Amino acid sequence: MTVIWKNVFSQRHFGNAKKRRRLWATLFLLFVFFTICFRRDQRSEKTKKLSFLPRCSTWRCVLQQAPALDSFHLQGEIMNPFSPWYLCDFYIGNEHRIWLGRELFEELSEFVSPAGSCSELPEFASLFVQVDFFRDFMTSCLPQLKTKIILITGQWQMPMLETKAFELVLNQPTIAHWFAQNAVITHEKLSHLPYGVIQSKLPSFLTAARESAREQGKSRSIIIKPPMTLTHPSRKPLIGHTTKMLTKDYYEMVASAEYVVSPIGDRPDSYRHWEAIGLGATPVCNCPKAFDRLFLGGMLRVNVETMLKFLKNPETLTSSVQRTSPNKDLLSTGYWKAEIQRIKERLREKVTS
Repeated sequence: MTVIWKNVFSQRHFGNAKKRRRLWATLFLLFVFFTICFRRDQRSEKTKKLSFLPRCSTWRCVLQQAPALDSFHLQGEIMNPFSPWYLCDFYIGNEHRIWLGRELFEELSEFVSPAGSCSELPEFASLFVQVDFFRDFMTSCLPQLKTKIILITGQWQMPMLETKAFELVLNQPTIAHWFAQNAVITHEKLSHLPYGVIQSKLPSFLTAARESAREQGKSRSIIIKPPMTLTHPSRKPLIGHTTKMLTKDYYEMVASAEYVVSPIGDRPDSYRHWEAIGLGATPVCNCPKAFDRLFLGGMLRVNVETMLKFLKNPETLTSSVQRTSPNKDLLSTGYWKAEIQRIKERLREKVTS
């Protein structure tokens, strides 16, 4: 090979030095051309990564389409603690790879990208910041932002963000809007995001939800109290001597009632709120008032003493409360994808007007 190249660039083939300089100039221009093409392909590939779209934006569609999906796409259709990864354009975090494994993370990586340099994020890009990385975001990424972005936060494992963090970041002009799991405050730039159903039980939950939908109109008990653990002091009066239930039996129990006692646990939002809604029941919770904006009237907020009163005498519940059917579409990832897109379009209209 060396001999061939020596012959190719020998004076015998190209005559004089002037011709060789022209050759090198031509090769250099070709190098520049292919480099530009390669980078353009990279940018195109990055644009492709921003195109993950759930198939459904309504719960009815999810029930019809989801049974045929693999685990990756099922997580992309039903709201769960990892849904922010499916809603964003860029991310700062590692929880998906750690807890869901390399294979699922590699599939996700076809659609979303690590944030890289925050100064280069496109205008109104949606950036997911895992809670464990939020302090780094505030000190390293936030000061670099040159455009307004849509911020998304959440995390499967504890902790949750403190109120002070919300107050500090919401006042930043580069944060155009914020979608957050377990937000306990209200703000015009803040939308509450469901914590959703635990990801490991999505197939079982989907099966139960489809069965519940087929039995719509069937008579239900008024209120039930499923088994629970002491993850918050307010739960103590509600914990009885119930034994641990199989997942199938638990979902059947939830689907058998109009109201399900679902007090706050280690965080205000919990799996049980969304399991109840998906199975046609109304969660009864001592959640903060800020959660009214998330559940849209589909949650009954009362204190624990009132829960105990309702459990002792269910008729007092039906006589004192006008039940509002929960909006099951809130369980669809596509619903929230569309909501983020709506916010983006509204912000762009403000810029151009």
